[in-house]
This record gives sequence, C-alpha cells and structure tokens, in this order.
Amino acid sequence: MPLEEYLFFVVQSLVTGLFVVWLARRVDSRPTPSPPRSGTRTALLALMSLLWLLQQSLWQPRCSRRATWHCSWSGRCSDCSASGVRPGSILSRWRLAALGILAPTAYLALADTVPLGAGTWSIAPSQSLGWLILGPLPVEELTFFLLTNSLLVLGMILFMATESPPRARALAPG
Repeated sequence: MPLEEYLFFVVQSLVTGLFVVWLARRVDSRPTPSPPRSGTRTALLALMSLLWLLQQSLWQPRCSRRATWHCSWSGRCSDCSASGVRPGSILSRWRLAALGILAPTAYLALADTVPLGAGTWSIAPSQSLGWLILGPLPVEELTFFLLTNSLLVLGMILFMATESPPRARALAPG
C-alpha cells in the first residue's frame, strides 16, 4: 500500500476527530436521560451480527472484493462497539452523530471526484461493482468514507460522553 494511503488514514482520523470536538461545542450533545433496559445491548449485538451474516451470505457473492472487505471489517468493529455500550449513549446525541458522520463523508466524496475525474488515479474495474455516483466516484469509495467516518465519530462520541468514565471503571477487572 502506498504511503499516501497510510497518511490518508491518519489525516482523516485527525480531521474528523477535531471536527467532532468542534461540532460538539456547537450542537446540543447532552444526553437525554433514559431508563436502562436490560437486554438492549444483547439485542443490538445480535441484530448487528445477523445483519453482518446476511451481508456475508447474500451480498458478498455479487459484490466486489473491495466492498465486501469494507463491510466485513466494519461489521465486526461495530459489533465490538455495540457490545460494550448502551445504545442511549449515541442515540441521545443523534444530531452530533449525524452531522459528524455526514459532513466529512460528503466532503471526502466530493474531494475524491476531482482526482478520479481528472484521471490522476483510478480504481481497477476488477475491484469495483462499476456503480458510479457523483460522476466518477465508485460506490465502494462512498461506502468506505461512510463506514470509516461512522466508526471515528461514534468512537469520539463515546469517548467524550460524561457517562463513559464510570462505565469504564465498572468494567475494569479488579
């Protein structure tokens, strides 16, 4: 993998993370209290695992290797996140999550159309479904930006949540 690819991951993480911190000060990101429900985490994890298995069995044979790889690793990361948190930690901050995910995703997708359209770089047809959006942008690129920004933003929201430190201490061994 070229150095530029590695640098992209670092820059995307920094820019999206700083954007979420900046946005959190401007969007009401205080949680709305909700009574804890037993089994919600387990149900969410089971649902996400079921969706991942469905994607692997139905979508994978028809999709490009690139799209399958994106959905495969992101599904497992999402399962790990869902198993350790209460859904309310994120759902009560839905405005921050939605803006934090959609704005960087839209920017990266639009920015990616420039080099793709100019022919500076391209994606091998064997690695793509061939579905293009916004002109030259393969759907796999948009999916990649959406998935990585979702993982970054949701992780930042959980990290910044005031209820996270007590929960982490309660889960710590010893």
